Amino acid sequence: MSALATYRWRIEHCLLRTQTSRGIDGVFSEATVVPTSNCFAGFQKASIARMFYQACSSTFMELLASYAATFSLICLVRTLRVILTKSRTTPTWSTRKLHRGLAIAMAAYVSITGVQKVVIPKRHINLRSKSVVLTSYFTFANDPQRHKRVTPSFNYLANFWNTAHHHGLEVVIVHDDLPKQFIHQHSTSKIRFHKVSASTHWSTNDYRFYSYLQLEGLKNYDYALISDISDVFYNSDPFLYMSARPNSRFFVSLDQGSFHRDAWMVKRCYGDEAESWDQQRVMYNAGVWGGRVNEVICILDCIVREIERVLMKRKRSYNCNMPTFNWCVHNSKCLKNTTLNVGGFVNPFMKRCRQRYPVIHNKCKDTEGIVCVALENLSTSVVIRDDVSNECSKLY
Repeated sequence: MSALATYRWRIEHCLLRTQTSRGIDGVFSEATVVPTSNCFAGFQKASIARMFYQACSSTFMELLASYAATFSLICLVRTLRVILTKSRTTPTWSTRKLHRGLAIAMAAYVSITGVQKVVIPKRHINLRSKSVVLTSYFTFANDPQRHKRVTPSFNYLANFWNTAHHHGLEVVIVHDDLPKQFIHQHSTSKIRFHKVSASTHWSTNDYRFYSYLQLEGLKNYDYALISDISDVFYNSDPFLYMSARPNSRFFVSLDQGSFHRDAWMVKRCYGDEAESWDQQRVMYNAGVWGGRVNEVICILDCIVREIERVLMKRKRSYNCNMPTFNWCVHNSKCLKNTTLNVGGFVNPFMKRCRQRYPVIHNKCKDTEGIVCVALENLSTSVVIRDDVSNECSKLY
C-alpha cells in the first residue's frame, strides 16, 4: 500500500467512527491531539476560517445551532470528507497535498475553538441520541391558569426553542393544530412537532401527559424530561447533569408549601379523599421533571389513570395534573426504590431565575415574560437580558 493510500485509509477509518447523520458525534479518540496553529504559520486565521466555513456553507444555518466547538467539529468532519474525495478523484494529488489540506482544516478548527485536544466521552455521544425533552403547545382551549387561549407565536416558545436548539437537545413538541407554516419554520433535525387530536374533556395542562404517554418509541430512550414550554429555558444540557448522577433515577423540584388537603387544586380534584392523606408531605412542581425513562413512563401512566379516576368521580374536576403528579410521586410504586434528586437541576420555584441551573423554570417576578435569552459569541454560555419590547427573537 502506498504512503498516500495508507494515510487516506487512516483518515477514513477515523471518519467511519462518526455518525454525522445523528448530528453531534465524536471524530477523534481521546489520545488524538489536534495540531496547534503554530504548526501552520503560513496561513492567516481569517482566511482559514473562511475556507473552513465555505466547506460547510450548505448546512451553515443548521450547524450554527450547536455550540461553537460542536459546530466546528462537524464542519471539520465534512471538510475532511471533501479533501478525501478530492484526493481520490484527482490523480495529481500527492501525500503532501493531502496533508496540507488536512492541516488547513485542523488549524481552522483550533483557530475557532481554541482547543488543543478533542475529547468527547462515549457516554455523552450515546446519551444525546437517547434522551428527549417532551413539551406541548395546545390551542384547543383556554390555558386553565392564565384563563386565555394560546395562539401560534414564536415568542411563546422563544426562550425554550433558542436554548434547546443551542444545546442540541432532542425535543418533541406535542400540539393539536399549529399552522403548517409555523411547524415548517421551527422544525429542525432535533426539534420535531407531533400532532394529536384535541381533547373535549381534559384541560390543556392535563392532556399533555396523556399525549406524551401515547408517543411511540418513548421506551427506546434512556432519559426523558417533561417540560413546560412558555416559561422554561436551558443554561446547559440537563441530561448531562442526570447522567453524571447514576444513583438518581428521578429528578424533581420543590413547589411552594406542602401537599395537603388545602394545597393547589387538591380539594377540587380529590375532595374529601384528601382528608385521609399525610398532610406533611412536600409539594413537587409538575412543570419540569424527568429522569430514567422507565420511571418517567410509570409516573405518566399513573397521572393519566389518576386524572381519569378523578374525572369519573368528580365530573367538574379538571386541571388536576399538579395534585395527581404529587399523588403519584408519593403513593405509586413507580419510585418505591428510587432516590429522588430534588432541586439540583432546576431553580427553586419562583426564585433564582438568573442563576446557572441547567434548567430555569422562569416563574420569577422580575423575569417571567419580560426577559429573553441571548448567547455569548455562539459559546455554550446563555445569558438573559431584559427585553423592553416583550418579544423574543429567533437566534438561529
